[in-house]
Amino acid sequence: MAPHIVAESVFTSSLSDYTDDCSMVTLHVDGHTFAVQKALLMDASPVFNAMFSHDTREAASNHVEVKDFNANTVVAIVACLNGHLPTSATAEEIIEMLWLADKYFMEAVTFELEAVLIKLVSVDTLFGITRYASAQSRTRLMARCVHVYCAADEVVFTPEDFDVKKALIQGMFATRL
Repeated sequence: MAPHIVAESVFTSSLSDYTDDCSMVTLHVDGHTFAVQKALLMDASPVFNAMFSHDTREAASNHVEVKDFNANTVVAIVACLNGHLPTSATAEEIIEMLWLADKYFMEAVTFELEAVLIKLVSVDTLFGITRYASAQSRTRLMARCVHVYCAADEVVFTPEDFDVKKALIQGMFATRL
């Protein structure tokens, strides 16, 4: 997923210190530092809102260490916050973005990304998407996975895929298919 999809005026690589401007914060992830509008993060996420609204290390420094995600995922999420949904991302990339949105409780982004992911459900992407939908109890997404599974001529499960088969069967009952 290429960082060039992000609006330069809102989200840019930080070569200088943007923390002097109180409207900007820096995100450090995977060896990269990016400047982002603080209000954008606070409006999208109650986690970021709490971080910057209280006496925290992040509020004092206007800097956040983002762990567990790579820079491309963070860039793509900020692009989403700016209204640029991914158009060429893989299902795996969307799922990684969803995990980040879930971690920071970005409900609007999650809703939009799930709509993108629903369009990507196929026999080839079924297992990864089903795992995410099951782990996060995403009913709408699981219903699409069940639909694709039921319409497929043949889906081969290995012993390692028992969790997927179980989730799909539970999804059938939950969605009454």
